[in-house]
Amino acid sequence: MIRNTSLEYRLAGEIGGGSMAKSIVLVDDFPLTLQFIEYHLEQAGYTDIIKFENPLDVISYIQNGNNPLVIVTDFQMPQMNGVELLDHIRSNLGVIPAIITTADHSSLTPGADLYPILEKGSSNFIADLLVLLKKLTSVSKVICITDTSCIP
Repeated sequence: MIRNTSLEYRLAGEIGGGSMAKSIVLVDDFPLTLQFIEYHLEQAGYTDIIKFENPLDVISYIQNGNNPLVIVTDFQMPQMNGVELLDHIRSNLGVIPAIITTADHSSLTPGADLYPILEKGSSNFIADLLVLLKKLTSVSKVICITDTSCIP
């Protein structure tokens, strides 16, 4: 179930510069979830997938000059939650399209409504994720065609 589909929203005005992004970053403190999502993304044809169990490692990854195409992050993690991660990236490193996944909608905090939210237990979880990824990656590519800062 997609909880916030109004996110196609502001991407055109917010995607930052840098080189053309290629990878999809997955962030979840539960390794089996990372493997599950990675498997289905690979089956759908995505090949450049980077997995992180610690959101702080994602920040370091981006600080080192990597610019992912999309971040798919769990909401509830020990080091920081998904909204805190995405807000930190947005405030300090630029805007990267993102999707939040959660098994517990009741734990969502203010700010989560800025991102599309997918329910992990939903029977349509993977199908919804693939639809959102296609939308977000298509928007990113279109923007980068018209934005010279996206040319490698």
